[in-house]
Amino acid sequence: MLNAKGLTVVFALCLAGAAQAGELRIMPLGDSITYGSHSAATAGYRGPLYTLLTEAGYENILFVGTATDTPGTLPAGQQHHEGHSGWVIMDTSASSRKGVYEYLPTSFGQILGPHVILLHIGTNDASVPSNFPDAINRLDALLDRLSAMQPSAEIIVTSLLERTDNATYENGIVTYFNPYLPGLVAQHAAKGQKVHFYDMRPKVDAATELDDKLHPNAVGYAHMAEGWFEAISQIVQPAADYPDVQPALALATVDAPDTRATASLRFNTPLAAASAENPANYALAPAGRVAAASLSQDARTVTLELADLAEGVDYTLTASGLANASASATLAATKVPFRVSLPGGPAGKVDEFRLYELVYDLDIPAKGAIYDQECVAYRVDNHEKVGAFSRVAYYLELQKSGGGLEYVWASMDAFTDDAGKIGLPTRASGAQFQQTVSNLKVYSNVAGVATGERGQGNIEFWPFNYTAALKLGLEGASGSAFDFDDTMSGDGNFGSFQVHDTAARATVFAYNLWGGRNGADGAQDLGIGTCPTSGKGDWTRAENSDTYSLRHFQVYVMPDVSDATPPSLVSAARTANGQGVVATFSKPVAAGDLTAHFSISGGAAVEQARRRADDPRVVELTLADPFALGASPVLSVSGLRDASPQANAMPLESVPIAACELPSGIAADVDESLT
Repeated sequence: MLNAKGLTVVFALCLAGAAQAGELRIMPLGDSITYGSHSAATAGYRGPLYTLLTEAGYENILFVGTATDTPGTLPAGQQHHEGHSGWVIMDTSASSRKGVYEYLPTSFGQILGPHVILLHIGTNDASVPSNFPDAINRLDALLDRLSAMQPSAEIIVTSLLERTDNATYENGIVTYFNPYLPGLVAQHAAKGQKVHFYDMRPKVDAATELDDKLHPNAVGYAHMAEGWFEAISQIVQPAADYPDVQPALALATVDAPDTRATASLRFNTPLAAASAENPANYALAPAGRVAAASLSQDARTVTLELADLAEGVDYTLTASGLANASASATLAATKVPFRVSLPGGPAGKVDEFRLYELVYDLDIPAKGAIYDQECVAYRVDNHEKVGAFSRVAYYLELQKSGGGLEYVWASMDAFTDDAGKIGLPTRASGAQFQQTVSNLKVYSNVAGVATGERGQGNIEFWPFNYTAALKLGLEGASGSAFDFDDTMSGDGNFGSFQVHDTAARATVFAYNLWGGRNGADGAQDLGIGTCPTSGKGDWTRAENSDTYSLRHFQVYVMPDVSDATPPSLVSAARTANGQGVVATFSKPVAAGDLTAHFSISGGAAVEQARRRADDPRVVELTLADPFALGASPVLSVSGLRDASPQANAMPLESVPIAACELPSGIAADVDESLT
């Protein structure tokens, strides 16, 4: 559809004539230009856009988002938005900036679903030229995620404004980004998604309407508002009634300390209680059942009681048939993968936990840890199975007999690319780190521990002795008492595993004296926060591990979202009974029912395909009938995605299926010379 200025809005649709009265919810989504930087008085474009809409007869307008800063003169209740200075499309190791893609579950878990999303994002991506050519692909993934989480929303995507502050950045915008937007939007519209393109770039004159060669001035923002109004008015008409949005899953968490579990599902719109509280509208696979369902007071959170689940198993929860409050729309079958956590753990306590994969799990002994020369007794060790990662997280929970559970989660940008060096730094691992770390984030219920985004932290990981002398020269540290800046000696076997909040001049957690220096009967140093005992700021020489009845430690990584390499098929082998196939891939693959991605030559039907719980690189296939004797089948795989946030899909690959995969207990006893 063309307007008077020749600007294009693709795939327009009218929302007028809804069955139930309600607000027209509009979500401004993007970076500092959405935030309104350099024009706080008008809230950027949001102030003049609100005026244009109300003067044109749009009733019950409501801007939505989790932020309320730069309110300008907007009326109370209209100051919400989702504009964040410095943010990019997607968090990558190259950008080291926060991404809209990662924040969406948090945002949509707190707001009601919008009818219209105004998306202007990518300007900060251009500031990283080496990473910008792939930005259009990251936007592709963002639009898919937006459409899945808000299927009713009309998403308006605009071109990026001109940048006169840096010729390289501007060249990237006109070379790698803006020209591809109309085609990308058309592809999403062809899939049935409500995505539209608007060419915002001509609306702002770079010569006279940019305040700092990057952000518009008041005139530029007013012209942006005119552009947004033109786009909105061709998609949504003024009406007294606007519809309830179609329900969609915004996020899901599962807390399962034993064979019974509770799942919390948060939706983007209020639900009808009759459908939400019907257990028949939920199904579990490969096993388990939904025993009961209850709806929260705001009608947006459904709590499910799950029964007959096992720890460490990948499950899929399918929700379908859920109606919104007006019963004008229902949820199509939507699958949510999850894994039942090991006892305790960060599920339900840490919002960002869902973005991470478990690498190590350790029950810390009460006494006698001797990890200097012996292997660490991890109950889970996945370091050889994880792919590339961009962040590392540590989780420690402690409990004294009769006391409450204390926990801490500390995540930071990756300080190594070797997953074998992020656990306890033994001599065998070769890990020795004494350095600052970036973007430290802390969750904890322990009094005195500063939580939230902490900025710079520092780590002290080594298997040796150490002294109180300053090594990094951090401000506020003591050179005579053990605290957050000590010095590794390079000999002995005391052992240090400490994360510190540099800005707070405090210890986040510490686990020391695990190298065996205290022998088989000796306790270790263990604590969350700064040790309250005078002179023991980091718990050195506390020797208190045996005072806790629960000592649980885990290490996680966030898969690298810049990983664009799909999985490849390494091998395939028949199972011993001839009724199945074990396929091994080059990297972890996504969990869930993967059956549709596999086929076998000769007509052997794949009945089910599931990722192995103990190794995410292995998929086990169940066949409808055993292989025929003498058959030489070939396994073909296509479209299977990896477990990274990019969900890279593999092209068609095929390998011959080897004769048999022996059970591990038998294989160890087989003399290969006899086969």
